Amino acid sequence: RMFRVDFCKKMLADDGYLIYRTFFADEMGILLNEAHKTKGWQIPNKKVRRKNMTDNLRLDCWGAISAQGATSLEIYRNVMNGERYRQVLDDHKEEMEKLYPDREFYFLHDNLPLHRMCEDWIIKEPKLKLIRLPRRSPDLNIIENLWAALKERVATDAPTNEKELRGSLSKNWTALTEPNRLQPFFEGLHRRYLYCVAKDGHKLPDHC
Repeated sequence: RMFRVDFCKKMLADDGYLIYRTFFADEMGILLNEAHKTKGWQIPNKKVRRKNMTDNLRLDCWGAISAQGATSLEIYRNVMNGERYRQVLDDHKEEMEKLYPDREFYFLHDNLPLHRMCEDWIIKEPKLKLIRLPRRSPDLNIIENLWAALKERVATDAPTNEKELRGSLSKNWTALTEPNRLQPFFEGLHRRYLYCVAKDGHKLPDHC
């Protein structure tokens, strides 16, 4: 809990300067059968035409969001490894720099072993200013809220194959990460960090 409190105090310093200058990054996995709705309202005496899934599969996504905007969504199959992770950061660094032309921004990821393995490279090669999320603290990474919202929107689209799933993920990520939509997330994050400090680092409730 001490590390969580120290982290929050650091992010809150100078009126939350780091909160509004940091890209919060993470990965998410989604299964096609979880993204496909199987229930719906039916009008009496009228048959519902139900789309069937052509296959079942898992797609993984990587993204990073900031108060100024977000990277594009990286969508891939198979497990993320060190080589892929380094390539993803290389591919999306320019997007981050465009959102902060003065180059004064930071990059945050969690303590996944894969992430820790790449940290020296992150600092030396793309020269990102790295911030490490405390262990076991997904509640302090604002992008977790966005993943939940993204999955809800994709479920509404009810994709039935890989092409539709990819299209739904990309479309809804773009809509959800418009800067005006992201602002409330970051204002809420500021409040969450204050709450975490006040509660001596205890895990935050979902509604906080």
